Amino acid sequence: MKTYTDFILDITTQTDLLQELNLVLPFPEAEQMQSWFVSKGYHLESFDIEMLYQNQNALLEANEQVNY
Repeated sequence: MKTYTDFILDITTQTDLLQELNLVLPFPEAEQMQSWFVSKGYHLESFDIEMLYQNQNALLEANEQVNY
């Protein structure tokens, strides 16, 4: 499985992946976020999931496009 670093690289070149993530945000629970990443072939460590989960609302409210 791919890692968080792979996700960062992929999201900069695969705009469809970023668009899909933007459609499903915000996740109501961290476990659902983890499941989404697993379904896309990524294995993120629990601290990565927690960081993304805690900051997802700030990412959605950003005035400019944020590439993870």
